[in-house]
Amino acid sequence: MTLQEQERKYNRYIGYYTVVFAPVEDAVYHLSKKDGAEFTFPENTPANVWLHFVERVSPYLRERLTQVGFTGLPPQTDPINDYVHYDDILGKVLIRRNPRCKRFVATLMEGKFIRISIPTRFSFIAAVKSLEMNRASLLQSLSREGFKPDFSGYEFKRPETPSSRISEGIVSHAKEKPKSEYPLSEKNGKKIYTDPILGEVEVRVSPGTKRISLRIDRGSDVILTLPSLSKLEDGVKFLESKRPWIEKTRSRISSKRVLVPKEILSDRNLFFDTLFENRTPLLERADYLAQMLGTKPSSVEVDFYKSKWGKCDIGGAIMLNFATNLLPAYLRDSVIIHEMTHLTYMNHGDGFHNLMERYLQKYFALEINRLSEEFPDRKAPGEIESEEKVKDWEHYRLLSDLYHRSKKSRAIRPFQKTINDDLKKFSIV
Repeated sequence: MTLQEQERKYNRYIGYYTVVFAPVEDAVYHLSKKDGAEFTFPENTPANVWLHFVERVSPYLRERLTQVGFTGLPPQTDPINDYVHYDDILGKVLIRRNPRCKRFVATLMEGKFIRISIPTRFSFIAAVKSLEMNRASLLQSLSREGFKPDFSGYEFKRPETPSSRISEGIVSHAKEKPKSEYPLSEKNGKKIYTDPILGEVEVRVSPGTKRISLRIDRGSDVILTLPSLSKLEDGVKFLESKRPWIEKTRSRISSKRVLVPKEILSDRNLFFDTLFENRTPLLERADYLAQMLGTKPSSVEVDFYKSKWGKCDIGGAIMLNFATNLLPAYLRDSVIIHEMTHLTYMNHGDGFHNLMERYLQKYFALEINRLSEEFPDRKAPGEIESEEKVKDWEHYRLLSDLYHRSKKSRAIRPFQKTINDDLKKFSIV
């Protein structure tokens, strides 16, 4: 067969295409806006093999050629609903458009190959990208069903490593993996990358995640999470782009006042002593505020949570974190008021926030009036005064300060905004 005869080959989906035989080991295709598709096959490839390959990839290439702007595509007379894709790890994958399907659905067929059902509006390109993104989680879930990759029907040499694959325009082969520019070290069973500015960064790989993410824990440690098939280089670039945010967040976390020191959490006896010591004052304060606001919780209990101040269930039971009692008195009372507002609204909608703002206004008015009678001259108590008197004065001073700051605030709900800003300065652990 002459080259001119090869150039005149025609496919119902991609139109005219060129075939070239060269000393390569795998099939490769090039896409061009001007010339369309050019296929390169290993020398002495039988006609039925390369024609079958062209026919199989033609639905996918039609979409790719549309993307690159090729205008020589033949008119589409019938809908393209099926495409057989060969993945380097998962093997044979049948991608099928289904008008009844509303999302990406993977099914193991006959224990051999995977069928991907996609909505009719999905392109094969999007399906392949989604397949590659979810490859690790698919392999993990399907392996429980005895899945083994099936490469039957693919006539060319299979890549020796998952990193070698059919590439668009590049013939890739198994090569020795180069040393990474960003080496990782092991520390306490964790993978650590050392950044020249941020220091040690913990690197985690999560099969279920779809994008690179950053998190800073309560100890100011940076945690970089990568999808299972992402490159560390991409994660490092993302980390470098977020350095200003990391430094700002770290400084904010380090400036927080920690209410429950680690020595209390590590000592079981000291932990329970601290819990019971703060239990009674919290229960008494909750009872006082319930009478002030006219609310009736079904029960109030005290426990410990690492990441929340309290909670209220649908039955009207309120649970308070004992660390709440270690906050300044006005913030402790505000947390209790927040949970009591949930007795009316079990969400954080406008109704909840409007009611809580009214509760806070009532609380501040009554507390300031009560304490102004106790301190009519607005002078701090002397050294000989009782400890209770000193606490009341500190409570009065902070209440007055917050009241004036709230009046100056331009927020829609000024009391809540001011209290939330103050509460961010404290950390439970």
